[in-house]
Amino acid sequence: MSKDKELSSAIQSKDAAKIRDLINQGAKAKNGFKDFVIGFSRPEECDYALETELIELLLGAGADPNARDKNFGYTILIHAARRGEIEAVRAALKAGANPNLGDAQGKTPLMAAAIGGVFKPLNLKTRDDVEKWRDHPRQYQGSLQTCANAPEIIQALVAAGADVNGRTKFGWSALMYSVDDRREDTEQALVPAGAVRDGLEWLPFLKEFDAVLEGEADAVIDDLRALATKAPSFDVTNKYGQPLWQIALSDAPNGRDAVKLLVELGANPNILNVSEDPLLKWAVTVSDVEMVRVALAHGAHILATDRHGEGATEWAQGDKEMVRLINEAMDAAGSEAKAEEMETPDFTSASANARFRQATEELARATGSKPEPIHPEAKGGTAFNTTGNDAKRILQDLRPRLQEQGLFLFQCTNNLRDGERLVLLPTSDRYQAIAFMHTDSNGGPGTAGIIKKMKELEDKQPFELTGIGYDFLAGKFKTPVKDSRKLAKWFFDFCPDIENPAAYAKELKETGEFHLWWD
Repeated sequence: MSKDKELSSAIQSKDAAKIRDLINQGAKAKNGFKDFVIGFSRPEECDYALETELIELLLGAGADPNARDKNFGYTILIHAARRGEIEAVRAALKAGANPNLGDAQGKTPLMAAAIGGVFKPLNLKTRDDVEKWRDHPRQYQGSLQTCANAPEIIQALVAAGADVNGRTKFGWSALMYSVDDRREDTEQALVPAGAVRDGLEWLPFLKEFDAVLEGEADAVIDDLRALATKAPSFDVTNKYGQPLWQIALSDAPNGRDAVKLLVELGANPNILNVSEDPLLKWAVTVSDVEMVRVALAHGAHILATDRHGEGATEWAQGDKEMVRLINEAMDAAGSEAKAEEMETPDFTSASANARFRQATEELARATGSKPEPIHPEAKGGTAFNTTGNDAKRILQDLRPRLQEQGLFLFQCTNNLRDGERLVLLPTSDRYQAIAFMHTDSNGGPGTAGIIKKMKELEDKQPFELTGIGYDFLAGKFKTPVKDSRKLAKWFFDFCPDIENPAAYAKELKETGEFHLWWD
């Protein structure tokens, strides 16, 4: 392992002695802060003196104070302000850290400081109190002491040129975060610095909105209609960047009805959710025809695209009624783009031939289980239950020979501990298998979009599929991975549920296997 890679590992584990030793040996620290904030501890568990020492050590070794963390786009200044580490904030600013450089959502160091700092509980009398606080420190009902450094950090950031009225991508300011979190200490530091109170009128409405959604299911629609008369605007988001329609879908017991009402009352269907997708995409991918009609009737942009550059014609593939509706809207907009139907393969006839029946009998003996339908509506194919170790052995032993016979054997369960389920289809076409299993990314590309992306992957790095489920794909590459970092980024863009692209790149390189799971 190179010295630079050793340094990256030492930074992630926050090993001060090893970091100092590697820097003395010539390891380059320039990108050190890209690794520093990968392993977040909760503020109450952090060793602040050690973190400040490490930050100052890396800055002294030439680490770029404006480098962004690989996962969330945090800079070291955002990290230190969030933690309440005043000396680290001063050191980063002195080294040239940009006080207005935000994270992936546009949240700046000043916004992090507005709700940041050490939270120390007071009057924790029992072990149960301590456990409750550790699990939910911000929600604990006892008295909490906020970080005394937070106002001082705000003053340091403002003195360094921080924009006190800067906004996130979804319109929140530092003062809004402060007031929403009931932080009188940081509010009192922000207002004299020139923070304006624009947007504060949203906060009571958002809290009432949450309360309505958490109420009795039968009363939600009527209560929302009454609340609408007090709404300063429907074009608002909460502090996490969720528009009203996304909040309703997540929290309301009858979320779809709530969303339809909100759109009819004036909520903007084109405000993107935290995944940068519009309401129309969600409605199309879950085949909610009525929601699509409501969204289009109230201003949803039929030509809008998601962060993958795909539009309604890609989202709608595979659903006959949805394809018709989207194509009508495309025609009305003067677009020549068209969605296409994607039929689910019918393997009924092919599953009756002698070759498939013989393979079915062989798999029944190998697994020790009776063949059964893949699912109640499956047209052909068969499934077998077995254990995890047996499934791996059977795939290794039988899959290549079955493939030569024009049959496709794969795993259709997603790493179950107690057992595995194998599927046999009378086809050698893996893309037909994906279509048959209706693999979906839960809000990202639909089945047709996934097939398109996997064909793109085939051109980059040839592979074979070993696992196909309704929400996952697994496989292994036929050739050594050429550029694991570039490939990991491609996978991350395709499947954002990959938590750590750097670790995933290492896994791709070392194992030659991939696993995609859409939560």
